[in-house]
Amino acid sequence: MRKLLPAAAGIALLCCSCLPVPFDLSLSQGAAAASKMTRDNASLVTAGSSYDPGQQVFVFYPSVLGAGGFDYGAGFVVSQDSYGARIQAISGGSGYSSTSQGIPNPDSYAPAYLASPVRSGQSFLFGIVFDALYPATGSGYALFQGNPVARMISLVVTAPLQSLDPISAAVIGASVAAEPAGFIYDMLHVLAVDATGNFREMSYWLESGGLFTPNPFRNFSGYFALPFIPPGTSRVMYYYDENQPGDPARLPNRSFASWYDTASGSWKSYAWWETPATGSGSFSSMPLPIDHRIDALLTTGQLLSTEGGTGRLYDRDGNLLATFPLGNLAYIGEQYVGGAARCYFSQCLIYDHALHFNVYWIATDRLATLVD
Repeated sequence: MRKLLPAAAGIALLCCSCLPVPFDLSLSQGAAAASKMTRDNASLVTAGSSYDPGQQVFVFYPSVLGAGGFDYGAGFVVSQDSYGARIQAISGGSGYSSTSQGIPNPDSYAPAYLASPVRSGQSFLFGIVFDALYPATGSGYALFQGNPVARMISLVVTAPLQSLDPISAAVIGASVAAEPAGFIYDMLHVLAVDATGNFREMSYWLESGGLFTPNPFRNFSGYFALPFIPPGTSRVMYYYDENQPGDPARLPNRSFASWYDTASGSWKSYAWWETPATGSGSFSSMPLPIDHRIDALLTTGQLLSTEGGTGRLYDRDGNLLATFPLGNLAYIGEQYVGGAARCYFSQCLIYDHALHFNVYWIATDRLATLVD
């Protein structure tokens, strides 16, 4: 019962600020799921009153601690809808600056903006812009830095995110994989397509200063065909399994992609890999029986969907392992704490004309226990 109190308190505050309050199913479901998790922030984080009510899906990304976990004294609130994203920095529990970035979304069914907190001593947020005009304009990335002294947001880095050769190519999928605490970087994996419709997979060290040590892999670092991805696809949810725990059952390393198929009105998902090993240039692939958006590849090798406020956990072959309601809990990523991976979720509570947040976590290998 004790774990329910923070979420229940948020609902109580919400109710007291504006009576009567209509029943909110997502808020109720979020509180139920949060009761099975651990609240990570010691007190409610308030982002101030500077926000656009027209935006949707407010998510809090706290600053990442070098030893793992989060620093709630700084971070960013990202609000997204089908048209773009807005970023607001917070420090010490109050809003102090905001900047808007208009991002044309090439696929309204997928997030317009890839956001991930970056490990550092300050508050950084990494983002990729997916450009609908690929491949002529390529894709770009930016690092947002919160500066509590100047009370503003700085764009630390803005640069094109393209291939390492002159062929014009645009990134259509990307994801960040958390590395164990003690590393100075996390891993960014990207899937790019060139003007001829061939693909390339790249990885980067993602640090607070930018992207480092680019490494193309698969097919001897060259381009290759993925005939199951429809020509002209401008956005996929993409993941690469590095097999971090050294689990032989996860070899050879697989890549995953899901995209919304307008003809069938559902998501399509595929996995592919090289045999006998990465870099061989010999590919195998398989369709996955997953008809929901894939939002994360977890350190366990399992796939997570949070589409529509429902959590769905799948194994690497696409078999459904568990379904659970998330309501207004938004998945913000994994972090290693004490050597164990945790899944973190942001919960937004809006009352008194301000945004308030809790962040909850559950051990990644216990995610299936959220089932009702």
